[in-house]
Amino acid sequence: MSSKSPLTSAAPILSGDRGGYSKAKPLAARLGISSRTLFRWADAGHINRHKVNSRVVLFNIDETFAFINDTRVGREQSVDHHQELDVEELDVK
Repeated sequence: MSSKSPLTSAAPILSGDRGGYSKAKPLAARLGISSRTLFRWADAGHINRHKVNSRVVLFNIDETFAFINDTRVGREQSVDHHQELDVEELDVK
């Protein structure tokens, strides 16, 4: 059994200067929410999901953080993912 955490195994980012894309589970873990919450937001049209194949769905990190910041009640406490989110910690695609 490997002791390597899924959050420490980084894959290449698909987009150059943007935040890239991440699978639901590592992105949700970083945000402190359930991965199901990301799918609910996508179902409601708040964020887009990008289906790569029948088993892989990716979420745009910038879009997800923008949605959170736009809907946050205390907007002065916005989340800046470029400072708080170490993209290499995510399983980004």
